[in-house]
Amino acid sequence: MSSSLASARRGRPNGARNDDHISIVGDFRDLIRDWQREQRDARRPWLIDASADLQYRLLEGEQQPEYTLTIDGINKLAEYEVIQLTDDLRIPDGTRIKRAPVTCYRVELTCESRGKMIDSRCICIDADQLTANVLEAPLADDSQIAEALNWRPPAPVAPPAPVYRRLARQPGDSALGFTLGKDERPIRLSAPITWQAFHLASAQIVGRLSIALDISPLVSPKPVLRLFTADGTQVLEVELANANMRFDAIRLQPGDHLLVIGSQSSLEGRGCQLQHSGSCAELSERPQLDNLLPGSGAPIPKIEFGA
Repeated sequence: MSSSLASARRGRPNGARNDDHISIVGDFRDLIRDWQREQRDARRPWLIDASADLQYRLLEGEQQPEYTLTIDGINKLAEYEVIQLTDDLRIPDGTRIKRAPVTCYRVELTCESRGKMIDSRCICIDADQLTANVLEAPLADDSQIAEALNWRPPAPVAPPAPVYRRLARQPGDSALGFTLGKDERPIRLSAPITWQAFHLASAQIVGRLSIALDISPLVSPKPVLRLFTADGTQVLEVELANANMRFDAIRLQPGDHLLVIGSQSSLEGRGCQLQHSGSCAELSERPQLDNLLPGSGAPIPKIEFGA
């Protein structure tokens, strides 16, 4: 039998997982033979030669008929599968279909050549069944069909909230936090990199930040905020998915630090222009604070760090 159905599928390959797919089999010779006899007429007889099983005597120019099986879950609860029967009118070996969340499936057998429906039925396949014979499967009753039509997916389970590591405070540590810049006027960060140098008089434990920038959820990649010590050692890197971020707590030692905001797109927000700040196209992996100062001045968003 030639294949002229471009969308014909043989289900999933043999390596598909058994827990979410079902192997299906079926021999449709008797069903199709009975249908052919019903359709036979004097002008275009489709005869079966008893001496050669399923060999057709066709009129001149008449093509071998094609038979297609479609299977899907009732209420569209499983993928719509289109399967072309083999030359001997069987489901191809290794055919698998997606398992539906309910046990009811709708099956239709069609003669593609004549555009005729041969058989249509609703069958039941048990949830733990790995292989099913389409013709031998029990028919679904009204209650099972109603259950499938009324089935609704369970509400999605919200992912657990992230747990962030916290540090025990040591003598001299402060968890009061600190603020860089003031929220005074609209600003725009247009350069790929904006930096700000600042000094901490005492050790600070920080595990969250709030930044006065309008960060769109559609922006990709996300802006990144990094903190370095004066000698270029990175102590913090946070992807700014929104204006309020939490992260594993870190201890910032007293001394000079460098804050860097990198973004591939312009950012708008509120802040001010501070001393010891600047902007540039790129920075080294270990930026040295002494090589950047005194800076040319750049708008800096208001940033609040806390524990």
